[in-house]
Amino acid sequence: MLLTLAAFAATPNLAFSAAMNQYLACMSAGVPADIAARDLATRSQVYRAAAARCRGEREAAIAAAVQGRQPGTSEAQARSLAIDIIDTLDPLSSMRKH
Repeated sequence: MLLTLAAFAATPNLAFSAAMNQYLACMSAGVPADIAARDLATRSQVYRAAAARCRGEREAAIAAAVQGRQPGTSEAQARSLAIDIIDTLDPLSSMRKH
């Protein structure tokens, strides 16, 4: 997985980057400006509401990662990596065991 991540980072997927920008823009819409100052439970609740609202943009970003994957990277690897990248936005992601 680390080699796939390194390859992904070394050769950026422009379609994935553009799709992620769309996802981030969607996620940012309506989020309070002081979200970082809020408690973890509130941040998580706001994130989950935004993620539910932006489901289409998330799927588009994952599809772009799969479509633009590097040779030697399977569809499953590209999908998994894109999901891992997206899921790091979740305020609770650092609390999950890997």
